[in-house]
Amino acid sequence: MARRLLILIFLVVPALARAEFEIDASVELALVDGGPMPSFTDGSQGKLRYGDDGIELSSAFVQISATPTPTLETIIAIDVNPQARDDVGITEAAIVLRPLPIAGVKPRLKLGAFRPPISLEHSSLGWGTLYTTSASALNSWVGEELGGLGIEASVRSDPTDDPYGMYWSLTAAPFYGNDPAGTLLSWRGWSVNNWQTSWGGVVPLAQLPIFQVVPDQAPQIEPFLELDDRLGYYVGGEIGRAGSFRLRALHYDNRADPTIRNHGQVGWRTQFDSIGIAGGLPFDVGVIAQWLAGRTYAGPQLSWGRPIDNDFDTYFVLVTRTWGGHRFSMRREWFGVDDNDANALDPNEEQGDAWTLSYQFRFDEHWLAGIEWIRIDSERPARIFENADVDLIEQSVFAVVRWTY
Repeated sequence: MARRLLILIFLVVPALARAEFEIDASVELALVDGGPMPSFTDGSQGKLRYGDDGIELSSAFVQISATPTPTLETIIAIDVNPQARDDVGITEAAIVLRPLPIAGVKPRLKLGAFRPPISLEHSSLGWGTLYTTSASALNSWVGEELGGLGIEASVRSDPTDDPYGMYWSLTAAPFYGNDPAGTLLSWRGWSVNNWQTSWGGVVPLAQLPIFQVVPDQAPQIEPFLELDDRLGYYVGGEIGRAGSFRLRALHYDNRADPTIRNHGQVGWRTQFDSIGIAGGLPFDVGVIAQWLAGRTYAGPQLSWGRPIDNDFDTYFVLVTRTWGGHRFSMRREWFGVDDNDANALDPNEEQGDAWTLSYQFRFDEHWLAGIEWIRIDSERPARIFENADVDLIEQSVFAVVRWTY
């Protein structure tokens, strides 16, 4: 992975010599009332980012965009996270080519390190959430485990060419470097947070009995490693009407070899489908709904099945409304993992639901303050290995202040 990123840098640097630069940055501090379990960042199966009370740097990023030519853009996003092993890391580094339209269709080519276009909750800058401080479990997982080094090709119609303002787009990408994806869903479960794993970054894992059987598994997941030199891919599409609604669908398959073990990681074959819609309701209420479901497994195919084999799914509905500088948002979500194997040392199943209530006030273009409440009710048998309740309600409240440049 490091070698490929160096190649990317050598491709980008010469183009930057004559570029126009744009710098965006944000810093967010949070006063946190943490949950009843230790944070998953400390190696537990807790579903919240914070298990302790106090003042935290909940997010900070710098995104640098350069446009050497009208059809070429380079992007690098740097995330600051004091809870991570590396406090500072790259979350996106890409070259974007936008040639002139062909027969009214706009092509685009993106080369580099980036995440698949799944989330409808995040803005483009720094991959930050727009409506709440914490993302849904669905899009939290995207930030934790999904991404690769690849080439994304897309085409998009021009809504100004349609009498109703409609548009469509198609996207496809082959990628390297996401073979461990699925580890967190199986060995920690879903979470609701605003964590972003940087390239080369890790997420700690709880010490579970299964690691006695898989001794070469490191005590953390490094999700963006390439273990088997096999390309993964995703394909997707979107239709919508400018300023009205958009419907997005995507299929993902990392094509990982589930029998491989390398660099302290296990290969997980992970496939899923996702669908999302964003639009408006009466009284100027915005709504977002997303669904994702798939399967992940690891180990060889035996007469009785795979040693680890799980189905997973999650979905949510978010409603939001603004009054001047005020924004109120509410999200309701459900998630689960179905354990298909008979491995008694490794119970992966879980079922849960969550509420999120969020209020934000934007003072001006630079300053925002807000308060958010999260309640997660889940059942996860593997928590007995941490002497925690199988049925557990985790709640957290935090107040945030965000400065944006």
